Amino acid sequence: MTSRVRILGKKVIPIWLLVLALVTTGAGAAAGTILAGKVTGEIPVAVSQALLVGNPIAACDLYPFETSDTGSAGWSTAEAHTGDTSVELETGASTGGAGQVVIPIGNKTLSQITSLSYWTKVTAGPDNYRPYLKIFLDEDGDTTTDEYWIEAEPMLTFGWGVLPVIPTGWEMFDAYDLVNPLKWMGSESCDDPWGVSDPVPTLSQYIDGTATTLGFPVWDPVPFASREYGTLTVTRIVLKVGPGGPWPDFTGYVDDLMINGLEYLNVNDLGGNDSVPQGTQRLFHSPNRYVGVHADDQTGFQFASEVAVGDMYLIAVPLKNASNNNLVAQLTLSVPECIEVEVMSADQVHGNGNIINAIRTGLNTWKFEVTADAHKWGVADNLYIAVSADDYCLPGFYTINGTIEQISY
Repeated sequence: MTSRVRILGKKVIPIWLLVLALVTTGAGAAAGTILAGKVTGEIPVAVSQALLVGNPIAACDLYPFETSDTGSAGWSTAEAHTGDTSVELETGASTGGAGQVVIPIGNKTLSQITSLSYWTKVTAGPDNYRPYLKIFLDEDGDTTTDEYWIEAEPMLTFGWGVLPVIPTGWEMFDAYDLVNPLKWMGSESCDDPWGVSDPVPTLSQYIDGTATTLGFPVWDPVPFASREYGTLTVTRIVLKVGPGGPWPDFTGYVDDLMINGLEYLNVNDLGGNDSVPQGTQRLFHSPNRYVGVHADDQTGFQFASEVAVGDMYLIAVPLKNASNNNLVAQLTLSVPECIEVEVMSADQVHGNGNIINAIRTGLNTWKFEVTADAHKWGVADNLYIAVSADDYCLPGFYTINGTIEQISY
């Protein structure tokens, strides 16, 4: 397993540290200062009512990994469905071992999840078990306490003993498959419906409030959900393995997660699998130390990080369009002499997105579009900045300042 994140693109220009200030036409000024080790800096910022910026993070942290007990989770080059990496999930030797990757999708209700599928491969583990999806749901809108959860282990769909012990290749599971849609149990389920003959609910049934299970002692389908789930807010979607008695010594991989037509878990495949010849990928690592903040008025941000020769980083800058119109923006970066940068939009990273069509227009300027749908702070709303250091760059902390201004197309 490796914690590295890979980027496809032989033309990715080395770069390092960056700070971005968001500016639109109009007036006003604000300043943001960040302290990281020996470095301080300020960003002049113009007030914007349409374009807002969130906290920038290292792209390795786009998909947080969580583990318990002997479990582990992280990027791996051992297996891949497309590209050269996937997420490896292991339980380890204990029954309490678990590993999961968290998928940031922004603020959506369950009914807004209109497509959901993923690919997985198992290389070690017990019969029938596969990495599975779990969705956490919030009722009161505070997004801090999850009142409901549902999960879809593939054996719920196919029944015990149907799936191969250890498959020889990759398998795809789809929540909306026309023949075998994933079946879900959750926090309100009456029992553990492990048999394929049981009326285990589909995601659509949870959404519309018709989720049923077998009643006891009269074995007839009975409704059990206290409400429809469609209007509940999705706080987290995770792909996980474990915990539990049958899970020890399990190793599985997940790749090419698709949600609403947007591909996830492929930050390492920047540029798309078909746009760059295999073998030309660049490996990006998470910085040892970094700080990313946005201004109080959400019109700018700074990113400061430690860099040495040979380091390459990918920064994700979340943007939000507060208007109802598509916007065109220009990014200008002020870059230290030994630092190189390249900027890519979400569609160039994921094949889809709300930050689109980034092109370089000058030495350190780029133009891109922000669609009216960029309002969820999700992966689709990120602008990506690749950073690395030239050979003569001394180790230390570096910052990059920038502005984004709304322009005519």
